[in-house]
Amino acid sequence: MWLDLAPSKGIGLAQQGRAEATEEMTSSQISKAQKMAKDCKSRNYKNCD
Repeated sequence: MWLDLAPSKGIGLAQQGRAEATEEMTSSQISKAQKMAKDCKSRNYKNCD
């Protein structure tokens, strides 16, 4: 989730980290992380875990 959010905040190294992490994740894990990132963003980054 955090590696999905970081590039939108200008943290360039996160793109490489996200690419490396997704190589080790299942499609279900990737979908869950993307949903968590979207939910976190919609709450203005509050109560994100």
